[in-house]
Formats: sequence, C-alpha cells, structure tokens
Amino acid sequence: MPNVLRRLGIAVLVGVVVQATTLAAAALPTNSEAMAALLRDAIAERDYGAIEAVINWDGAGKIKRRVVAFSVRRGLGRTVKSITVEPTDGQAIAATAKLNNKRLNMPVSHKIRVVYDEPPINGVVPTAVYLVGGDEAGWRIALVVRTGGHHGD
Repeated sequence: MPNVLRRLGIAVLVGVVVQATTLAAAALPTNSEAMAALLRDAIAERDYGAIEAVINWDGAGKIKRRVVAFSVRRGLGRTVKSITVEPTDGQAIAATAKLNNKRLNMPVSHKIRVVYDEPPINGVVPTAVYLVGGDEAGWRIALVVRTGGHHGD
C-alpha cells in the first residue's frame, strides 16, 4: 500500500508541476505593451509573483535573485506617474555588459521605464527600468548575469 501512495503522490506532484509550467507559459505577455500593462497592474496590486513569473532567471544565482527580488519589491505599491515602452539597441547593451564580464540572459528589444509619482531624490526622479524582449512564446524581463556561470551571483 505505501508504494501505491508513493506512486500516486509522485503522479500528483508531476501533474502539478506540468500544470504550473503550462499556466506560467500561458501567462506570458504577448508584446511590450502587454508587459507594460502587467508591470503597472502588479505594482499597483503589490503582486511580486506576477513580475517574478515573467523574469528570465536563466544564469541568475542566489545573490542575483535576492538583489532582483529586492529591487522589484521596492517598487510595489508605489504610485506610478508614467510607464513608457522604448525601443532599445539590445546589441549595444550586450556589448557594454560584455566589457564587465557580464551578459544579457536573452535578446532585448525594448526597455520599459517606470517613473514613480514622487519628488526627486538629490535631483533624480525615482525610476525603474526593465529590459525586455520576446518571441512567439511570450515576452520576459531580461537580467544581466555573469559570463561563464553565476558563481553564487
């Protein structure tokens, strides 16, 4: 009897993982404007999970994950003054990252600039910038990660 329960438990676990993966893939935005709308809604609703689900974590180690999570959470619940989608030269960003032994973990075609409705701090307007790109599978937020492995980063 325990073997039957163990097999049943494994089957249920596999089913849940497959279902969660399918739901996550289905939830990816289909273009840069949909990504901007997702960010606006997630910030307003303090929904870290919605943003976490669209971040491409490939190549990110524990430290990078913590830094990104902190940065994202820091913006949750803040009043957004504007969100703009700007085309960007992903190759120029990649070349700059490469100079510092870093790389983009996916191709980037746009940046989404989130400006918060807050007074400037030391002359700087509080802003978050997300590098994004996508294909037929959906749009994701890119990260700059270390070249040649994450080494804990």
